[in-house]
Amino acid sequence: MQENGSNGSRTAQACAPRPHGKGAWQGLALAPALALLLGACSPALTPVTPEAQNTPEPAPAVAPSNATMRVIVQFRTPVAYADSTFLQTLGQQANARITYLASVSADTHVYRIEPLGNQRPVDVLQRLSEAPSVLRAEVDALAHPS
Repeated sequence: MQENGSNGSRTAQACAPRPHGKGAWQGLALAPALALLLGACSPALTPVTPEAQNTPEPAPAVAPSNATMRVIVQFRTPVAYADSTFLQTLGQQANARITYLASVSADTHVYRIEPLGNQRPVDVLQRLSEAPSVLRAEVDALAHPS
């Protein structure tokens, strides 16, 4: 090896043989502790919350005012649940376009409801619930929007 000056180059020192025995393992015992410490302090591994960044959280998604929704409707008495005239009458009461989708039981059915005009879906659902033939109406929360 070529030495650079009286103390030798760093390359020569790094490549020099190390002593065997107790002193050889001292540097290795420190390496895992150092890696753990550096990993714990690393900004890439530490999750940053919006509060820590002083960044407001994104607003929840709001359905458009004329969003189509799936609604489960239970009727007080048997009705012509899929008849176009019945659906038109129910739609006028709720101020929405109503399309029959499926039956759950003899008195409970699933409909696609599209609010007419610029109204909130919650208002349409309230008016539908107040229809004389309807016992209850609720959004089908388990289904994907249709």
